Amino acid sequence: MWRNANLAVEAQAIEFNESSFDFGQVAEESRHDHTFTFVNRSTKPVEVKKVRVSCGCVTTQLATNVVLPGATGKLSAELSTAGLRAPLELRRSVFVEFDGDVKPVLLNIRATIVPPITAKPDRLDLRVNTSAAEYRGEIVIQRGSLPLEDWQRVKLRSRDGRYTLREVATANQQKTFAVAVRHGGVAGPLTPIEAVFAAGHGRGIFIPVRVVPQNDVQIIPPTYVAYVSATDGASVCEATRKVFQLRSAELKGLRVTNVCVDDGRLSHLIRSEIPRGPDAKFLLWLNSLGDHDSDFVSMSLIIDYVDESENVAGQLRLPARIMISGN
Repeated sequence: MWRNANLAVEAQAIEFNESSFDFGQVAEESRHDHTFTFVNRSTKPVEVKKVRVSCGCVTTQLATNVVLPGATGKLSAELSTAGLRAPLELRRSVFVEFDGDVKPVLLNIRATIVPPITAKPDRLDLRVNTSAAEYRGEIVIQRGSLPLEDWQRVKLRSRDGRYTLREVATANQQKTFAVAVRHGGVAGPLTPIEAVFAAGHGRGIFIPVRVVPQNDVQIIPPTYVAYVSATDGASVCEATRKVFQLRSAELKGLRVTNVCVDDGRLSHLIRSEIPRGPDAKFLLWLNSLGDHDSDFVSMSLIIDYVDESENVAGQLRLPARIMISGN
């Protein structure tokens, strides 16, 4: 039975100075050492019979295998993060067995592997700015395990010449970069932006980028309203058919990709159709009233759209109301 080192008992001949050690935040591809010390409290020499570890990332070394009465022994433990990728919480164990009747000891090692730097957001949405000639966004790079002397070299880069990348603020733990692409300059997908730093501290960070419209794409008309009677049959469908269209001053190649009801319990009420063509139209009509005993049903429709020429994808909500008479 394993015995935790900080639970001292009278019969225990070996007493460790600590039962666990936390290396705290450590970097990828790094090595860290700690030495556990222990005292032989018995009246005869004690031999360390075997030291076992729970993971190959921990190696140990004894100063001496035999500890005389009253003497101090040392057990060095080295943690290697080679091949391990952040973020990662490490919990590792070292088992120390002794000769004779001396009870074995369990030692615990902890560490948190953190990346050299992190980026927020991890995916950048460039927003349409109708008052300027650019799509704009912001990337914040935060320092993790990267040494301070290398922090000053952190920058953004891209082989895509459509970007304008500019550092606007810097501190010991955080850098802020402004990202812009001019209107009309987003023909085809944008390549990711890379946050790079000094060599020898792991990998760079790639940040995907897309353009997202802001307060520009509209649905015309802005609501779906249908007036029906509870006694209406199949004729309810054609009478409630309406055509909607997406419009934008910025985006000229809009296309509707999907229409659905946000509440699955009401999805049977409305049907939709997306005609083929470049004019971003879609049709809505009532499918069935079912067993609704109320005179009013309210819901929202989710409209997904893209503009492939400008690398844009977005989503809108269309309020819908069904007025039922005769219930």
